[in-house]
Amino acid sequence: MATVTVNTSFAPSLNGSLRELALAGCSLTEDAIPRDLRSLISLADLNLGNNGLRRLPSLGGLSKLQKLCLDDCINLTAIPDLPTNLTVLQGLARRKRELLSRYINTHRTETWLSSTRLVVKPDMLFGKHGKSGLVALNLDMAQVAEFVKQRLGKEVEMGGCKAPITTFIVEPFMPHDQEFYLSTVSERLGSTLSFLKCGGIEIEENWDKILQIFGF
Repeated sequence: MATVTVNTSFAPSLNGSLRELALAGCSLTEDAIPRDLRSLISLADLNLGNNGLRRLPSLGGLSKLQKLCLDDCINLTAIPDLPTNLTVLQGLARRKRELLSRYINTHRTETWLSSTRLVVKPDMLFGKHGKSGLVALNLDMAQVAEFVKQRLGKEVEMGGCKAPITTFIVEPFMPHDQEFYLSTVSERLGSTLSFLKCGGIEIEENWDKILQIFGF
């Protein structure tokens, strides 16, 4: 069985026959992940623990990967698609507790969180959040913490992308009777202004009714 352990910040060219790869404690960031990591089609055990990664690279193509270690990846906030054959995800439970503690204790520095009604939703896997039970309105901070606790680390699939939820956004709740959609996209030749007379979770069902204006 081919096994490689790397304990420096430089990763050699990787062999596609590898079954185990340890990159723990290599001071890896997103830009330092070996480019040929995704070509390791035989890889079954990958250790990325104790690195400064904020986001994992896409590992969905590693169809034989069964174990992924993320111990002590304290900066990790986003986990994209993972192999469907994965059976052991080590370190995520601990990371979940750390992230939850961060969410709960944020109100100590952001005092408005304790005096304002709030909206909470994932800041990833964009799509039908509202109709998937991933948006909550008019909550206090304790309710936000409970909402996050129940969903943090939960694997969901949206828009063809499947991943555990690791990142949430909390905003002030603004009571209103009507909701509209307005966006602008700037390109090299000009900007496109889009408008829809409905918003929120109803946008996608009414996307064919959107009004668009292009201007220079």
